[in-house]
Amino acid sequence: MVISKATLGGLEYYRRALQKIAEEDLLPFLQRSRTPNLARAGSDFDPRSRTSTERLLRRWADRRSLAERQTTPQGEVPDEQTAADCG
Repeated sequence: MVISKATLGGLEYYRRALQKIAEEDLLPFLQRSRTPNLARAGSDFDPRSRTSTERLLRRWADRRSLAERQTTPQGEVPDEQTAADCG
């Protein structure tokens, strides 16, 4: 049987997690570990909060915009903008 390094790494992670639970006891461990998870889950349902997809798309758009500004000589308008102005 061949076991990959990724599998061994995953097993090591769980071994350490179970060791921490055993040292700390289950109830304190759950109380400590649930707080950040509950806060994050709550913000996921906040309509004012951006989703991960929205943040990713905004980052891509910002990078693309920056790249266009860096490659377009001063005073020239990109073809996309010219077409949008004409249409």
